[in-house]
Amino acid sequence: MWCTLLCTGNRNNIDITWTMDMLRVTTLVLGLLHYVYCCWFGRETIPQQTICPNICRRKYARIVGGCEADIKEHPYQAALILANLDRPYCSGSILNNLWVVTAAHCMNIATITDQMIVRAGTNYWNRGGSTRRISKIIIHPRFQTYDYDIALIKVAQPWQFTESIKPIAMTSTPPSVGTCVIVSGWGHLTQGGVSPMHLHHVDVIILDFNVCAHAYRGLTPRMICAGTPYGGKDACQADSGGPLVVGDKLVGIVSWGYGCAQKHYPGVYANVYVLRNWVMSQINMK
Repeated sequence: MWCTLLCTGNRNNIDITWTMDMLRVTTLVLGLLHYVYCCWFGRETIPQQTICPNICRRKYARIVGGCEADIKEHPYQAALILANLDRPYCSGSILNNLWVVTAAHCMNIATITDQMIVRAGTNYWNRGGSTRRISKIIIHPRFQTYDYDIALIKVAQPWQFTESIKPIAMTSTPPSVGTCVIVSGWGHLTQGGVSPMHLHHVDVIILDFNVCAHAYRGLTPRMICAGTPYGGKDACQADSGGPLVVGDKLVGIVSWGYGCAQKHYPGVYANVYVLRNWVMSQINMK
């Protein structure tokens, strides 16, 4: 088609030989650019037709790319606070009246039981709601770096459930690729930024495991990835251990990633579906 158009254009004194040489060069360059884009920058990480509900309509600020949330939207959310820090340390999710699940890398400090309190039932990590001391911590015995990145916290006194403090169930089925999920916490608003006082949340999308493995080496079946095609939405520092939720089910635990909300580098979460049986065996959930 291009050749026909170029040749017929000779009536305008176009040099056909030069034109065909340029066409070959252009085709070669376009082919190379297509290869680079597809193999490095254009990987299909998310079904393009996936559109999540805008949970941040008429709201402001962000978790990264999100907005303020009300604790009644996420009554299972707990803040993990170290006594010697003036910022949130990590988050967790309430499983029942005694147990909170979080990331193992949040608990990997020998004296953390005496230093930490758990706060729930409030929009603010530093005030309000109910606080509990910790009586026991169980870290997955196979935790290493970010694999098996899950731990359990037993609080010293049971939670009293209210509209703002409720347990969340763990998923019994793996989330499908393209599923809209919500991550929440008190983590940094931007990469290298500051943490807010108020709880935030953002919607992201479950990504294909094999595609995510192109971005990160060392992914295991105990991990799932969630993000957006072009970055801009993610959990960040101090969100670690917090919930990734679809509907009323916990599907992931904030674990790690390259930076925050970077294009082609989604967030990586502990896979609750895979780790669920271990959790249930430790706390005797039926």
